Amino acid sequence: MKKAIIICSVIAVIAVAGVAVLTASGLILSGTKIPSVSKSATIAQVADFYADVVELTKNEKNMKIETVTTITFKDFDCPNETLSEIILEYLGYEVGDRETKMAVYSFENGVDSTGVTPLYVIQPAGAYIEKGNYAGLTLNSVEKDKEHTAVSFNIAEESADYTEIVEAFNSENSDFSALAPRHFDYIDVEGIVLYLKDMINVNFSSNDAENAIAEIESARISLGKTEIKADVNSKALLTEMTVTAPVVFDGTVRVINGNIGIAARLEVSQHYVFTYIEEK
Repeated sequence: MKKAIIICSVIAVIAVAGVAVLTASGLILSGTKIPSVSKSATIAQVADFYADVVELTKNEKNMKIETVTTITFKDFDCPNETLSEIILEYLGYEVGDRETKMAVYSFENGVDSTGVTPLYVIQPAGAYIEKGNYAGLTLNSVEKDKEHTAVSFNIAEESADYTEIVEAFNSENSDFSALAPRHFDYIDVEGIVLYLKDMINVNFSSNDAENAIAEIESARISLGKTEIKADVNSKALLTEMTVTAPVVFDGTVRVINGNIGIAARLEVSQHYVFTYIEEK
């Protein structure tokens, strides 16, 4: 039985796909050698280097992390001008609008004042990156000098059925790994979903059929080609890192006069800046 969904929840469900998580087992660095990578490295070598760097940074005891999460409403397409105006007015957003949320964490002996550790702040939240699966990864660049290494790579687009995403989100034991397995290895899906929910202030469980603007007939939620850019210092610790992920809703909704195709696109960006504090 189809659920009538207030169109506002369309954008909310985009967030569900959005960007997002990993629950992988921890890796063990070989020996005590500082990880490095050459300018001519393959994507597998860069991915392994990045995994090592993320683990080392998560285990750093004394540092400050500044994070900025930005959600941009990039595009909205609906051939019915009246319906389009109603939806956008209901949402309270126009194409080009953005929401920004900032957070600062100061860690001493591996813990901040609220008890949070870097393991749960740095993506992927709550886990290390598991090596060995390079499917869907493509290399952009590797740049090096004496003090820094900068790497950039992409995660290929993944998509899932709208209904599957809603069911996963509403389930007590939701598993997003099956919906976006490649992204799941690098990006905190569930954590960012909650970020988006708070910022957009949408009730994800809304099933108010009586007041629904339209009923979703079918839809795909796509997590587009996601870029990870990281700057690493000579100790193989992150100094800056940015994750940029486009999220697209592409579906058909049923209104009184028939079916209408609707597409919406968001871009979610998380930028991290790391400052290290020397032990006294």
